[in-house]
Amino acid sequence: MANCPDPWLPRLTVRHEYMGLRCYQVSPCTCVEEVKQLLYEETDLPVTEQQLTHNGRVLEDSVQIGELVPAGSPEISVTLEGRGLKGGGRFGQTTPPLVEFLKDILRRYPEGGQILKELIQNAEDAGATEVKFLYDETEYGVESLWSPDMAQHQGTALYVYNDAVFTDEDWNGIQEIARSRKREDPLKVGRFGIGFNSVYHITDAPCIFSGDQIAMLDPHQTLFGVHESGQCWNLKTDIKEITELADQFTPYVGIFGNTETTFKDGSFPGTLFRFPLRLKPSQLSGNIYNKEKVLELFESFKADADTVLLFLKSVQNISLHVRESDGTERMLFQVTAMENTEDKEERPNALNTLGEAVDSYGNGVHSSTITCVTYQVSIETLDETAKETQRTTWLVCNGIGGRGMCAEMDSLADDLKFTPTIGIALPLTLINEEDKGATSGFSGRAFCFLPLPPGEESETGLPVHVSGFFGLTDNRRSIKWREVDQWRDPAALWNELLIITVIPRAYYMLITEAIKRVQTKKDQDFPLSPAGTYGAWPDPNQVKSRWKPIIQPLFQDLLQEQVIYSLSDSWIRPDQAVFSELDADKDISESVINYLQSSGTQVAKVPAAVDFVLTESIEVMKVTPSLLRLVIRKCKHKGPSQEKLLLLEFALSDENYSELIGLELLPLQDETEKDSVYIASEEYPSSLYPGLEGRFLLESIKPSVMDILKKAAKSRGRPCTQLQVLNTERSSRLIKEILSTAWPGRDFIVQWEPGNRELKHPTVSWLKMIWKHLYIHFADDLSTFEDMPLIPLVPLEESVETLKLLRLKTPSPIILVDEEESLLSENLLDIMEKLGGVVMKKLDSSLQHPLLKNYIHPSSPGMLLQIMGRLPTQRLSSQVASYSVEGKIALRNFLAGLSDITEREKHTLLELSIFEKVGTCSGGNSSFTSLRGARALHHRAKYPPDVKLSMNLVGCCDEESIRLIKLLNVEQVKTTECLKMIIRDIEKGFYTQDEITHIMLWALKHLAFLKNENSAVIGWLSALKFIQSSSGKPVKASELFDPELEILQNLFYMEEKTRFPTSTFTSSSDILHSLRQLGLRNEVQLTEKDVLKVAKKIEELQSTKEPEWDSIIKKAKTLLQILNRQTKLVKSADAQASLLKLKWVPVCKERPLTYPKSLAWVGDTLNISSLSEMCDLSQAVLVGSSVAVVEHTSAGMKKALKLTVEPQVDQVLQHLQAVNDWHKSQAFTTEDWYQFQQILFEIYGFMQAHLEDAREAMKSLTFDWVWTGKTFSSPGQTVLKPLLDLDLQPYLYSLPKTIRKFHKLFKFCGSVEEVKSSHVFEVISTIRQRCEGEITKEESQHDILLLVNILRWLNNNQIPVDINMHVPILCYKDPSKLAMRPIHECTYCDIKVDDLNDLLEDATEPIVLVHDDIPMKTAEWLKVPCLSTRLINPENLGFEQSGQREPLTVRIKNILEEYPSVADIFKELLQNADDASATECSFLIDMRKNIDIRENLLDPGMVVCHGPSLWSFNSSVFSDTDFLNITRLGGSVKRCEADKVGKFGLGFNSVYHITDIPIIMSREFMIMFDPNINHISKHIRDKSNPGIKINWSKQQKRLRKFPNQFKPFINVFNCQLPLAQDSPYKYNGTLFRLPFRTEQEAAVSEISSLYYNTTDIYSLVDEFSICGHRFILFTQHVGSMVLKYLKYEEPSPAGAQDVVSINKVCGRPNPHTDL
Repeated sequence: MANCPDPWLPRLTVRHEYMGLRCYQVSPCTCVEEVKQLLYEETDLPVTEQQLTHNGRVLEDSVQIGELVPAGSPEISVTLEGRGLKGGGRFGQTTPPLVEFLKDILRRYPEGGQILKELIQNAEDAGATEVKFLYDETEYGVESLWSPDMAQHQGTALYVYNDAVFTDEDWNGIQEIARSRKREDPLKVGRFGIGFNSVYHITDAPCIFSGDQIAMLDPHQTLFGVHESGQCWNLKTDIKEITELADQFTPYVGIFGNTETTFKDGSFPGTLFRFPLRLKPSQLSGNIYNKEKVLELFESFKADADTVLLFLKSVQNISLHVRESDGTERMLFQVTAMENTEDKEERPNALNTLGEAVDSYGNGVHSSTITCVTYQVSIETLDETAKETQRTTWLVCNGIGGRGMCAEMDSLADDLKFTPTIGIALPLTLINEEDKGATSGFSGRAFCFLPLPPGEESETGLPVHVSGFFGLTDNRRSIKWREVDQWRDPAALWNELLIITVIPRAYYMLITEAIKRVQTKKDQDFPLSPAGTYGAWPDPNQVKSRWKPIIQPLFQDLLQEQVIYSLSDSWIRPDQAVFSELDADKDISESVINYLQSSGTQVAKVPAAVDFVLTESIEVMKVTPSLLRLVIRKCKHKGPSQEKLLLLEFALSDENYSELIGLELLPLQDETEKDSVYIASEEYPSSLYPGLEGRFLLESIKPSVMDILKKAAKSRGRPCTQLQVLNTERSSRLIKEILSTAWPGRDFIVQWEPGNRELKHPTVSWLKMIWKHLYIHFADDLSTFEDMPLIPLVPLEESVETLKLLRLKTPSPIILVDEEESLLSENLLDIMEKLGGVVMKKLDSSLQHPLLKNYIHPSSPGMLLQIMGRLPTQRLSSQVASYSVEGKIALRNFLAGLSDITEREKHTLLELSIFEKVGTCSGGNSSFTSLRGARALHHRAKYPPDVKLSMNLVGCCDEESIRLIKLLNVEQVKTTECLKMIIRDIEKGFYTQDEITHIMLWALKHLAFLKNENSAVIGWLSALKFIQSSSGKPVKASELFDPELEILQNLFYMEEKTRFPTSTFTSSSDILHSLRQLGLRNEVQLTEKDVLKVAKKIEELQSTKEPEWDSIIKKAKTLLQILNRQTKLVKSADAQASLLKLKWVPVCKERPLTYPKSLAWVGDTLNISSLSEMCDLSQAVLVGSSVAVVEHTSAGMKKALKLTVEPQVDQVLQHLQAVNDWHKSQAFTTEDWYQFQQILFEIYGFMQAHLEDAREAMKSLTFDWVWTGKTFSSPGQTVLKPLLDLDLQPYLYSLPKTIRKFHKLFKFCGSVEEVKSSHVFEVISTIRQRCEGEITKEESQHDILLLVNILRWLNNNQIPVDINMHVPILCYKDPSKLAMRPIHECTYCDIKVDDLNDLLEDATEPIVLVHDDIPMKTAEWLKVPCLSTRLINPENLGFEQSGQREPLTVRIKNILEEYPSVADIFKELLQNADDASATECSFLIDMRKNIDIRENLLDPGMVVCHGPSLWSFNSSVFSDTDFLNITRLGGSVKRCEADKVGKFGLGFNSVYHITDIPIIMSREFMIMFDPNINHISKHIRDKSNPGIKINWSKQQKRLRKFPNQFKPFINVFNCQLPLAQDSPYKYNGTLFRLPFRTEQEAAVSEISSLYYNTTDIYSLVDEFSICGHRFILFTQHVGSMVLKYLKYEEPSPAGAQDVVSINKVCGRPNPHTDL
């Protein structure tokens, strides 16, 4: 196509299974090769390896996209295939997008204060001395920017300034992500190059201004163009652009000394970073930053600010600033590192030395030692917010290992580009007290030049900060360590080597240097005391496990030096010192230390942590008593005596008294004194021994000396003193001496007058002191004080004048009865004392001793029994018997508390008359007896109240009695044993009848208990005759029936007095329950005699004057129920005969659920009958209306009574008649249907089973009895095997499936066995005869439906039908009326027409339509002509049928191969027009889809070809010969006419390239060809003539019934078919309509599988424009050709546009293309 007719742009989608979708909007003229180039730019897949396919067809590079676009839609989809994307071609890994790479970095670099540290590191690397951070809230202009998108970065930002200038290497390095240039420079702090990118947590567009350049980074690649990640401007070469973009660069003016002059000068002496804060989430990060977050960054920096500068070499000052939106700027915080004020060159010189050592190491200079430099630095922080300044002073030691110290470390240093540098910082201002160590307010952390983030990972446990050239994790947050999964990690191994080899030596140098400075700067202001140096020593218990390897090599060197500061102010080695752990504040410690120092010993005192290290590392000497004794022997003491006593006290502190010999410290005793002198003590005070004071040492001696003497006195071996220390033995001897003097007699109870000096009686306080003494020293044994009067009978009081004392004696009669705790009565206490006990009511509180229980006993029964056991038996028994009832009970209750008992005690208890007898006593008084030879009634045992007993029993009246009886193993009598004795007394006549009744009622009431105790009790009671009968004689329970059983109540109606117990024994359900256990009979225990008696009673009761039918029927039902259950109850033949004959059987009154309520039932009128005259209830559905039925007869009962209940045939037929009448009656309802059918099934089953027995009776039935599903019919009107798909009722009833199983019965009685076609035709004939008479509307509608079903059945079964057979027709005036006509007179309606009445009422040629309910397929099978065919029938309607006379689809397909070009269509149509002498030949491409006029066409098959088409017009008309020739294939008349261009007539068939149904209009004729016979198949009777010819001069009225079929012709090349009204019409010319073959048609076409879409139709325009001028060149008559184009949305052909016009002038074509 030369030009595109429409201005739309196609949307191209490229699909690939791996690459996904790629979408492009391209021009229609874009070729495939250009699309491949676009794909190459996105995927790097070379154009030569790409292959694009569309609808399975490979696209050539020259194909234009516009040719592929379908009609009406700009969407097109193609598939990409490429070897490089699928395998076998290009392959390789690619880097991720920049944004994704940076997002991964941000995940590993968490946000926080570490961001600021990374920027400080960059400044340190650049050699800057100052770093400033500024938070700026200023909003800058957005007018003159690089692009509008830059406006979002003109607001709030974070600035970072340092005073170093970017080098070319820096500019290159900051553009290379993850390729750090710091690795090549060991003095650089950072080494990973990705740390700077952590700023992307804050910003999306970081900016850098340094030297003469300003740069901005854009990882999103959206600000500066596609694939552009940044932009750089030079102040000199790009000044013009910088000036034009004034707003873009304004944010850099006025920041940290940067002015407009800076831009003019072309250089900025420093580096300024600007990070615009991210204000909304981006693809890079969703982290939004505001002022609060920036200030949080500042706060996190301030937390480490005092140590940030500690190990940096260049940066000396860092400050934090804020500039408000109004331009106000203020400093928030500042940290500064200051040199040593006394030696300002100390730090620079040290760093120079260190730098030289680093260079030497890097240059490979061999050195086996570590180079260390030490300097003092102060860090000052100024917090303007808090208005406070803090200053800390540090001693810093930096060191670098020498090359050659460790070959493995040197190798790793070369590989990793690392340097073995170490820095250690000791805080001087924190360690300023002698008693505080390194852990006081300080925690050592790890640094990698800058502090690592706080946390457990960075804590070392050391008292110093350690910085080193450590190998860190990728996010620089922690040190790498060798783990299982990274054991061979070189960086982790490097760290371990650094800790083992370099750090210990540097640490050693730091401590020794600190000691030197303490020594040399004593008189100066050095903030560290000698004792403070111990704070630098690491505590092994605090050091983290990773750092413990430092300890051993450190102390190995350190302990060889003079690092210990002695108490005499001198520095000595650890092996020269004696270490003191004494408290210097005590007199003894001070005396000992002073004496040792005066004797030349070096004494030192160190913190606990240092002491631990020394003890673990070397052999330490310490101040001990042994050392002191050794020194005293060498150097005699010449000091004062008071000091001697102090030294003696310390010398004796280890209790090694053997070494006291030879020491001149001990006081000597008078060797002439022979009597022992005791030393009083707190344990043995002299007040404890009244009257013996002269035997004790004076207590005025100094306590400390006294203690020493006591210990010396207790020493074993040769005594070193004559003193004796009191012990228990000596003390007891002295106490007994005092007591024996006061009470020399043997009485158990003695009188005591406290404080009586004449009697030498001790005081009350002394006795209390004695018991305390006894508690402490004689807790395990009081036998020493046996027979001593030490127990007061009453509590002690100081004012008491006299009281009684009891001796300690075994066994003791003392019983303690605590009045507050015990509830013992005075009566019992009196009994205790009478029985020999001494009752003590309260114990004095001073008597506290664990063995006192052996002498003072609690008031227990066992104790009392022991006391009673000491009395003679006779005396004890008579004494107890004399006690009152209350006394006996009190004694019994008290003795019941015994837990166990001895044989002696048992003997004592058996003699005590303290137990009550069981049984009624005279006067109702209790009688007591002893247990000797007695029996006891069990405590759970029961016995009848108020009943005399013939035996003697002891009762268990309370818990105490029970306990004592069990304890004494007295034989106990159970309830049943007692009852058995009573029963024997009953049998012996011991009791009266009333007493027997009383006893038996009690026994029956407690039978469950009795039986549970002894099951034999049932037998004892069952044998007793204790129930009074109506005759006055007692009977057993087993002779009567259970009165509570309803079944027996019903059964023994009118027999109750002789059958049930008296009311005395029936008033209680419990008693009745017990009687049942004693044999009270139930229904199962009935006898044959009982049954006959009941049956006769029933017959007898019926003959009474006014029988109680309800009770009689209930009695009868009960008997029937029992006989059904107990089938073996009746055994004798006489009983069987009687039961069959007697009228005792209840007639079933209730209809079974299967029996309808409205059907006659014998039980409605009859109550009782005999079994011989009844049927079983199961036969109710067979005889329910003719015979009485018994409700239930079990098989066992039938067998026992020899009962037959099978109904008779005549009874069943009589019941069938009743069922028939019931169905016809008004009582029958729809609710009875189911039961009705079930009854019929049962009856039919019975009849079929008894067919041989009652043939004549069944055949002679005078009523309709065969059920057809809706009504009863005679057997002759029913069929046994119905048609599955045809119901012929009511003319021939099909038996329901449910009763076909009775086919034998119905066939015997005359039913038709199988429906044949003859039966069906008979039904049709019957209906025709019936409809000629009078039938109702409902009957008419039913017959119509039946006839429609019959016709459908005939069709389905392909049964031949005579064309004279009558079928139902449509009575359009009365659609419900049935009328029938022969088939050959009818027509069926196959079209939708608004009004058919004018055709149906046409008198000249009336149309008879078959009934609407007859399906179209059925009508076609009946060969009923369709209405559309009848309307266009040439014979009847003026139409002439026409068609090609040769074999069609295959022949046409072969012809198309001879005319392969689509252009042949135009050529052949032009030739035909020229042959017909036409002067004009025009074409129209009609894109209309005609969606709204696709209904009611000539044939439904015409719908698919009612869309876009090619029209051809020429100005001549078809002759009759032309109409004939066009039907011929290969038989053209042109052969005989030399002036004709076409040959043989084959050329016209080229139109089948584009269509399957060409349509021709010329004169009054319209021709349609349908070689596939799928468009107008309804109207083609002969497949060899697949065409029709319509004559528009006849029957226009009928043709107008198909207006939509002909509407596309209107106004096409002036075609005006008369679709509105009749008028003579001829078309003056020839018009071809060639509908373009659609995809749907192509799928089934036998001519061609090619279909035409929009692109293919456009190609016809190209063909015409290219070839048209050649076609007209040789025409004889045609002088002009025009190609028109009608858009699909244009409704009228008048709106068609001329696309190509060709006029032939002077024999030459003059083409004009307008497209």
